[in-house]
Amino acid sequence: MTWEEFLWHLDQRLGLYVGLPRYERAFAALTGFALARGRDELAAFQRWLSDRHHGSPLTFSLLVLAETFGEGATEDRLASDTDHRQAVSTLCRLFKEFLGQEALTAGPIGPGLRPGGLGRAGPPTHVRTPEERASEGPHPMPRLMPWRRADQDEQHGVPPGADG
Repeated sequence: MTWEEFLWHLDQRLGLYVGLPRYERAFAALTGFALARGRDELAAFQRWLSDRHHGSPLTFSLLVLAETFGEGATEDRLASDTDHRQAVSTLCRLFKEFLGQEALTAGPIGPGLRPGGLGRAGPPTHVRTPEERASEGPHPMPRLMPWRRADQDEQHGVPPGADG
């Protein structure tokens, strides 16, 4: 699923997935989706939103509420279903805006982006050569079937006492 699809579902069909559509549930779903992707989008979104609010140290969940209801807004401000709906829509709108700006400045979102863009920048600093891997020696293999009986070990050519 792409970010565009996910954000549409989050904005339009949140209740279908999480029951009562609440801002904190949308925030949790967004966080889970981003972490499952493993591309550091949340950290970049936090920086982007903080910069938008003149370097504010608040988390992006509170900065979204500030954009929705004004500076100083907290989750206590979410008193009605309409308030939650507005906050979820603002969260989705801001994340879409963030993704659009990142795509313009850093290319498509994904691994291998250039430094300063979203995600991990460039290849790993050191790739082990085959010689380096060979010099490490064999890796011990854990015994995969600890429930086997001694007569099965003999049948499979495992020497006595080689339980690992």
